[in-house]
Amino acid sequence: MARLGVILALFGLILFGALRYENFLSQYNILSFLRYNSMFALIALGMAFVIITGGIDLSVGGTAAMASVVAALLSPYHWAAGLFGGIAAGFAVGALNGFTVTVMRIQPFIATLATMLAAYGTGLLLAGNQSVSVSYDSGFTSIGQDDFLGFPIPAWIALLVYVAGWLVLERLPVGRHVLAIGDGEATAALMGLKVRRTLAAVYVGSGALAGARRRHPRLAIRSRPTHRRGRLGTLRDRLRSRRGYASDRRFGLGGGRRLRAPFCSRWCSTSLISRTASGGFPFRPTGSPSSAAASC
Repeated sequence: MARLGVILALFGLILFGALRYENFLSQYNILSFLRYNSMFALIALGMAFVIITGGIDLSVGGTAAMASVVAALLSPYHWAAGLFGGIAAGFAVGALNGFTVTVMRIQPFIATLATMLAAYGTGLLLAGNQSVSVSYDSGFTSIGQDDFLGFPIPAWIALLVYVAGWLVLERLPVGRHVLAIGDGEATAALMGLKVRRTLAAVYVGSGALAGARRRHPRLAIRSRPTHRRGRLGTLRDRLRSRRGYASDRRFGLGGGRRLRAPFCSRWCSTSLISRTASGGFPFRPTGSPSSAAASC
């Protein structure tokens, strides 16, 4: 009955979208949805097995990002190198999760949170804090962008993986072991089940599926620098303006002298907003600081 409720809720959402939005059920919209969201289906399947065992895997996002970098770096050699390289990277993160949860006996929330940060950092280091592009010459992008029998290839892959997941959960003994561990690890151990091996396999599978997600033609993983030059200037200049200082490089008042706080707050906010809207500094105040302050 619970499964029927989920299906009814899904059909209700589809019906609402069809009535609310024009062309919601068009062929282009459906195929685009399947093409660009199949990656989340793979991640969700691996996460489902982890949740069934009573655990959680917070590292799937970092694993997918790191595996995407690895796949992009290996894609110029061959499409298979990029595909299986990403899966191997996810497999490694899943194996690390399984080791920390089953052998070191660390709570899954803490263990996978740590590996999530480690995976993001590893992907950042491999990418060199730059955008990484995949190779179009090796045919690697065809896996995520081409069709087979009028159906997107990523959707075919997701369908096959889900059929395999259903067979594992419903028809094979390991699926029953996963369900038994979810009811209670201690009880499953007393029944003679290999709890640690099953848990490790579940986390490895979750990592591998996260690494098998479809690759984007261009991937960018960048850190957030502390001093970042943008349209509003550096962070230091903005902090100086808040304290009542004006820089001659930014405001043309000479010498970086200390100005009156009311003038600085009013003039800086007005000039920065104008600069943002126009793409550059639209004007510079003339005269001495006192005359500029009097004009405000």
